Amino acid sequence: MWLATPLPALSVAVVFSRGEEAQAPEEESAAPLHMEHLAATEESAAPLHMEAPEEAQAAASEAPPRTNSFLFGCGLSAITRKVSFPGGGDDLREQLTLRTVSLGLGAPDVLHVLEVLGETQEGTIRVPVATLRPSLLTSVYLGGLELTPPVTFWLTAGTGPLYISGQHLVAITESEAAAKALVEREAAAAKASAERLAAAKAPVEREAAASKAAAKREAAAKRKAAFKASAKRKAASKSSAERLAAAKAPVEREAAASKAAAKREAAAKRKAAFKALAKREAAASKA
Repeated sequence: MWLATPLPALSVAVVFSRGEEAQAPEEESAAPLHMEHLAATEESAAPLHMEAPEEAQAAASEAPPRTNSFLFGCGLSAITRKVSFPGGGDDLREQLTLRTVSLGLGAPDVLHVLEVLGETQEGTIRVPVATLRPSLLTSVYLGGLELTPPVTFWLTAGTGPLYISGQHLVAITESEAAAKALVEREAAAAKASAERLAAAKAPVEREAAASKAAAKREAAAKRKAAFKASAKRKAASKSSAERLAAAKAPVEREAAASKAAAKREAAAKRKAAFKALAKREAAASKA
């Protein structure tokens, strides 16, 4: 199991050695300071050593991993007898620590057997980890049973409900944490850049929307004006046709009257001719 341990502190020790001259009486300390004394003091001072950046990075990479702990829990019953915990993948160092197994309300007074299916180098194995019965034992503490995902919990006997609780531990090294922090910073920077871009585009989009709305209003006004002009032309054409028809009406009435008079005159002529013919025939028959 990975445990969270603090990083070792990098300490730098600076040691200055005191020459015998420092312990001399006060009257001797008043003597003039010669170059030999300065050289001796410089040689007696311990050199100051600083770790190179590569060594500091190596020390950080060799630091123990940091563990993140998450609550784990699941329930088994007659409907759901198996629950699998696949884990986060092969690249993630993680562990599942079981704490308690307990029966819930309504569990019948029969044996409830919980088995765990896990992977080993030889293959998949089944291991019973808890046997409970409401009248004898309703809960058991597993003492931190450590499992490596993927694992499957199987209620092989009983109908439950049976509940499992524990911890999901995920180990993250400092380099992984730094990479994750870098990814998060890049994501935050990308989000901030997108927000700034959206804020910069907002006035342009509003202006474009306003221009589009103005164009729509102008097009609607043009269509309305064209419709009104067409209606006016139609009304003018109708009134012109009405005036033309009104002007034609007397002429048509006069023509109709002339035609009717001509018909009456022709009828009268035919009638007179018929009478004259009848008179001549009558005179001829008497003679």
